Formats: sequence, C-alpha cells, structure tokens
Amino acid sequence: MPVPSYRVPVKIARGTYANLLANVASLEEGEIVYANDENALYVIEGGVLIKASADISLASLGDLSDVDLTTTPPTDGQALVWNNTNSEWEPGTPVSSIDDLTDVDTTTAAPTTGQVLEWDGSNWVPAGDTFTETIGTLTEYPLAGTDGFYADQAAMEADGFTHIASAVGGDDTAISFTPDAKWNGIDFLGNGIASGGTWSINTNGAVLWDVSGNTESGRTGNSATDSSDIDFYVALWSSDTATRRAGFKEHVESGRNYLVVRMDNKIPYNSSTNGVPTEVWFGEDGSVSVRFGTAIGATIPTSASMGGIWSNGVEIGSSSPWPSFNTSGNYVYHYAKPYNNLSNLVDVDTAGVTDGQVLTYVAANSQWEPATPAPGGVTSIIAGTGISVDQATGDVTITATGGGGGVSGIGVATRASDSGTAASSALTLTGLGSSGQLHTLSTDLDAWVVFYGSAADRTADAGRAYNTDPAAGSGVLAEAYVTTAGAILFTPGTGYMNNDTTETAALYLAVRDQAGAAVNATLTVTAYVQGGYDGVSGGTFGSG
Repeated sequence: MPVPSYRVPVKIARGTYANLLANVASLEEGEIVYANDENALYVIEGGVLIKASADISLASLGDLSDVDLTTTPPTDGQALVWNNTNSEWEPGTPVSSIDDLTDVDTTTAAPTTGQVLEWDGSNWVPAGDTFTETIGTLTEYPLAGTDGFYADQAAMEADGFTHIASAVGGDDTAISFTPDAKWNGIDFLGNGIASGGTWSINTNGAVLWDVSGNTESGRTGNSATDSSDIDFYVALWSSDTATRRAGFKEHVESGRNYLVVRMDNKIPYNSSTNGVPTEVWFGEDGSVSVRFGTAIGATIPTSASMGGIWSNGVEIGSSSPWPSFNTSGNYVYHYAKPYNNLSNLVDVDTAGVTDGQVLTYVAANSQWEPATPAPGGVTSIIAGTGISVDQATGDVTITATGGGGGVSGIGVATRASDSGTAASSALTLTGLGSSGQLHTLSTDLDAWVVFYGSAADRTADAGRAYNTDPAAGSGVLAEAYVTTAGAILFTPGTGYMNNDTTETAALYLAVRDQAGAAVNATLTVTAYVQGGYDGVSGGTFGSG
C-alpha cells in the first residue's frame, strides 16, 4: 500500500531484555518496550517488565514448545493428536471409520444390514441380534388357527388365512406362495441374509424362502432336507408326510406382527385322518416361532427325525434334533428378540398410536392400548343443599344459595346467626347447621338458657334445678344465664352438635328462669357453622 505523505511514526524503547531490565526505573508506568534479543514486547507494570505478546519469531506450528513435528513428520490428511506420555501434540491419523479402533474388527467378516457389534472375547465383531430360545406349549404360545384340521377351504379362510389351493393333498412337492411385500427384506434370526425371492412350503413338513428362488421338496437327515442352497429353511421333520391343506396370514401376538404359515400335515403321507396341524411364525422383527398342534390319531416322529432351522446348509438356533419333543404334539420352539421397547411387551399393543396418546388398560383385551386422554380437571360436581354450580366440567363456579343465618360458604367454618322466641320454655333453631362452635348469646329478658343436641335430651333435663350441674352424658351441650338486653361470649370455645337419630340442622334450647319457670324470651345465637347447614333462616317455635 502507498505510504501516506503525513505520518507520525511510533517509536518505542528497545534493547536487549537485560538492558531494559537494568533501566526499568527510567521507563514510565504502562510504557511498551521491545526486547530485540527475544523478539518480544513488554509492558511496564508496577516497575516490572510484563511480557505482552507471544514470541513473534515463531514461524510455524512446530516452533511451539508442546508440538513435535520433527520426530515423526506429518503426512497428508493427518491431524495433531495429544501424546500424554510425551506431554505434546504429535502427528496422527484421525479415526475415520469404526474399524480404525484397535478393538473393532469389521474386516474379517464384513457387516450386513441390521447387524450389531458383539464382543467375541478379543474384539467387537458384526453379529446378528440376540434371540432368546424358549421351549413351550400351546398354553404359552397358542396357534393362530384352530388346534385341529380344517375341514375345507372355507373353514380355513374363516380364520383369516389365505388358502393355498395347490397344497391340498400335496406330496413330495414344493409349493410357492406370495405374502405381502413387507415380508421381503427381513433378516430372520440375524443370520445375515434378508428374506426375499421365493416363499414356499415343502409338503414333507417345512417352510422356506430363498433369494434366488430355489425351492425344496426332498427329505433327508435331521430335517426335511439338509439342502445347502436354501437361504432360510424351517424343517419340522423328515418323515414321509403330505399336506392336507395350507395357508398363510398376518397375525399380531404380544406386540409383534407375524406372518403365520399354516400346514395341516398328514402322518403318514397316505393317511386320510391322522396327522398334526403345524404353524411357522415369522416375526417382523426377525423372530421365529415353530408351533406343533395336538396330534390327531398319529404318533409324531421324534428324536433323530426331528428338524431345525437352517441357512445354506448350516443350522442356526438350537442343535438338532429339537430337545424334549413328545409324540403327542402341543409343542413350541420359540426364538424371540428380547423385549427392548414398549411394543415388545406381552401386554402392550401400540398399533395405530398417534401423537399425544397415552397407554390405557383395556380389560376386555387384557392389554394396554393407545388412547386419547380425557380433558383434565373436574369431570363432574355433585352440589349439596344450598350450593349451586354453573357447569359440570371445565372452569366451575360454586355459589352458596342458602339464606338463613348468613351462612355464605362451604368447606370451612362460617360465622352465622339465628334468632327465635321461646314458647313454653322451648326454642329450636335450624339456621346454624348440625355442628359448630358457639360464639355469642343475647336475649331481651333475664333467662337461664340450656343447649341440647336433641329434643329428647331437652325433655329428660326438664326437672333439673338451676344450681345443679348436669350429669355426664345427659345431652346438655352448654348453658348460660343472661340478663335483660345482655349478651355473653362463649369462652373458651364451646362446641355443639345435633344428636337426633337421623342428623338434622336443629339446635334445641330450654329457656327458663332460675326457679325453672318458662321465659318466653327472644334470643339470638351466633356461631361458627361447620356442617349440615340447610339454608333455613329463623327458628321453629313450640315445645319440640
């Protein structure tokens, strides 16, 4: 760039670090100086040289004290990697693939879609998902169809199966069928080969699929065949059997969606009545379940003649023959992926779930299912006497509609008053509820006033003298003598309660003079009402 014609050059003190240090007293506080032997700037702070910059002589990354680019020079694509032993940064190759990790080997056996890493004792290597192998009966793992032979095509279709017409009476033959396309591409039991190509049954008792379209109709060894060219093969037995009829359908059990392939097998092949209903279940998550129904007039071949699950001539799953098989059927060999989410749980069905739904237990189906939750808040309100509400749900306004005595609320003690004039020494007040705390009593005449929980208690106490204390349990709640135009405050707090056989909002009073004669005084009682308020104002007059 051009040099401006008018300049004011900035010149700072400079010299060796030792020279600057010797003359620091001559330098000003805050002054910037340059140590030319260090190629560094310093600032004078409190009479001390404080380094103000990195070494400006550094020309490359390798000049930094904690970086070593000399021992092992970097190559193209490398990065700086911290060497904790040497306490420095050194050239290194960054991890760009999981196989770069020293304890991972995905080279010896390349992974396939759906596989996971599994520890083999030395390295993490590709492997199929883990499947739990379980032996059971139809009690735990029932058939998707009837436990018996289907009489005809209509009966099988009534149970939801797609009937395979060519399988009727099939013997020593392979019969193809075509399920929904979603059943292609599933790696059953994690054997590394996705399903596809051709699905078929071997009428000697097997279900298989093969990517290249191969089929099988023979029977040898421990399975219907030990063929080496079938990608996935579920062999039931190797005896000379035939197929009465066959079909397939989709079926949901324990949260898993299955393709169920059904065969009613004849044993032996020429029997018109004997045999075993069998089903092979292929789970959408790769699980497989082999289910033998109850034998019908036949003795099921066991031991060495039992089958297994094969892939290209290699048995997967348990060792053949399947252990503990019995001659009467009702036997299941179940390979299931472990439950690792809600939809895998046996009592949860998440089919059709939508955003915002919750799991709700449906007793009729004995399982948890998605449901839209009801709106929150109060769902209904039942109003008592003297109370009204404006609606049953949502924002609810509660209003006290009762009059008498000024009770204006519910749920807490409310101060209220009730008045009346005694007749024949008796007064009944009904505006103070069935219980509460007495507050004050006032009267227009001199009077001895006694409070009772029931009319019967008042009658029983009629003959007691003024100067005689009531007996315990006599029903007397409180008593006081009030002079003309006087009032008393009940202290300490004195409670009252109705003692009628059926609770009422009645408080019974006797009003007499000290000689026991009736006094027809007008009284006002104030109380804190706690329960049983019925909204009636004023008193009831008379003797009861």
